Amino acid sequence: GLALMMQLSRELKTLAREFSLAVVVTNQVTRDSSSGSLKPALGRSWSFVPSTRVLLESREGPWERPSTQRAASLAKSPRQ
Repeated sequence: GLALMMQLSRELKTLAREFSLAVVVTNQVTRDSSSGSLKPALGRSWSFVPSTRVLLESREGPWERPSTQRAASLAKSPRQ
């Protein structure tokens, strides 16, 4: 699993560099079975792969109702 994921990340970076492409990969969030806390589905090792990371979050509506609003924030960038 991990070796294949890292190989894929290297190949995506090579393609991006050679062809001047932007590669977008999403990483779902899941709950830890023991603690119930949120964690990235691709694991901690993936956090070192992307050069830029954008965090997308749901916004609560009035009175803590679910909302369709989302917020995007820059979490990691070589230009920060």
